[in-house]
Amino acid sequence: MTPRLGLQLWSVRDALGADPDRTLEQIAAAGFEGVEPFGIGNPELTGDQRRERATVLGRELKRLGLAVPSTHVRMPRAPGLAALAEELAALGAAVAIISCPQELEGFGQDALATPDGVAEFAEELNALAAQASQLGLRIGYHNHWWDWSGAAEGAGYPRLVELVSPEIVFEIDAYWAWAAGQDPAALIRSLGRRAVFMHVKDGDGVPEQAQTALGEGSLEQAPVLEAGADFEWWFVELDEAEPGADPVDVVTVSLRWLREHTPGRTLP
Repeated sequence: MTPRLGLQLWSVRDALGADPDRTLEQIAAAGFEGVEPFGIGNPELTGDQRRERATVLGRELKRLGLAVPSTHVRMPRAPGLAALAEELAALGAAVAIISCPQELEGFGQDALATPDGVAEFAEELNALAAQASQLGLRIGYHNHWWDWSGAAEGAGYPRLVELVSPEIVFEIDAYWAWAAGQDPAALIRSLGRRAVFMHVKDGDGVPEQAQTALGEGSLEQAPVLEAGADFEWWFVELDEAEPGADPVDVVTVSLRWLREHTPGRTLP
C-alpha cells in the first residue's frame, strides 16, 4: 500500500484564518490528496455552531476533491462523544485524533509523566474507544516530544502503548519522536499495524523553533518513510515557518519532495 499524501491544516492556520477559500484551493492545486483539520470539538462553541462549521468545511473540501481521513479534536469525556461524532460525520472523517493529552477534557500536558497519570489517561482513552466503535469512529493519539521527556520510570509513551486497547490507533509524528531522542523508524516498526497515520516534517529537532521544508533539515527521512510505507496517510506538517517564509509555499515544496523521494509516485 502506498500512503496517500495529505496536509495537517494547522500548517497554514494563519492563511486559513485570512482567506479560507483561497487557501484550500491552493492546497488542492498543489496536489495534496486530503487534509487533516484541527480544532474540531471546540467547547467554546455550541453544538449547532460546531456542526454548521463542519458542514461548511466538509462541503468545500468535497468540492475540491480533498479527502478527510482524520481530524485533530478537542475530545470530551465519553458521554459527550456523540456530538463530536456528528462533526466528524459532516466532514466525512472516521478517526478522531487526540493531538496531545491536554486536548482530552480533564487532563494536562503532563498526563503521561507518572505511572498513575498514564494509567488514568489510558483508562479514559479505552472508555472513549469502546463508545466510539458503536458510533462508527476510531480514536487515535498523536505524539509530541514531551511524551518521553521528563517521564518517570514506567510512564510516558511506551507505557501508554501497553495500556490502551487495540481499537486505539496511533498517529506518529516522526519529527517530535526524533526531537525526544527516539529512533522514529524503530518506533514505527514497534507499533506495527496499530500505527496508521504519520506526520512528516523537517528542521533541527529543537522544540518550539521554526521548521523547514522536507529535505532541508537534519532529520534523516529515508528510514522513516521506509518504516511507514504501509501507513494509510502521510500528512505534511509545519508547526512554525521560518521568518518571512510563506507556509503554503513551504508545504508545497515538502509535498513535491515527498513525490520525488518515494517510489511509485508521479509528479503533478
